[in-house]
Amino acid sequence: MEYVLDGKSQLDQAHYEVEVYENRINMLVSVHKEKGRIINWQKIANTPQPLKPSQSNKFETETIAKSINFKPNIIHRIFGLEDKTRVKLAQSILEAKEKDNIANKKLEKEWIEATVEWTSDTEFAQKIVNKES
Repeated sequence: MEYVLDGKSQLDQAHYEVEVYENRINMLVSVHKEKGRIINWQKIANTPQPLKPSQSNKFETETIAKSINFKPNIIHRIFGLEDKTRVKLAQSILEAKEKDNIANKKLEKEWIEATVEWTSDTEFAQKIVNKES
């Protein structure tokens, strides 16, 4: 489909197309002119492996402390709630152990992911430092 333009419109169109073309060329060339951030490959290659998280039993420890420190009051004694409360505390210790297990598994999963990324990054950086292909 061809448009019929008068002389001034054709000239304006030609100027516009030249401007678009020059902008495109400037954009492509400017990518090579701008400096990116400097990467310290040696530092990346020498980064230590992420530390493996230690197993935690924080929730269990807190719950055991509550159980040990439980002192039945007069209400417990009058209504016979001491045994029920001790059973609940024992159950809460089991729940706390499970909570610790879930937290530990999550930390280990995150550590494994971080270690995989660390391995990839350090191996890549080592190849650059050693000028390997």
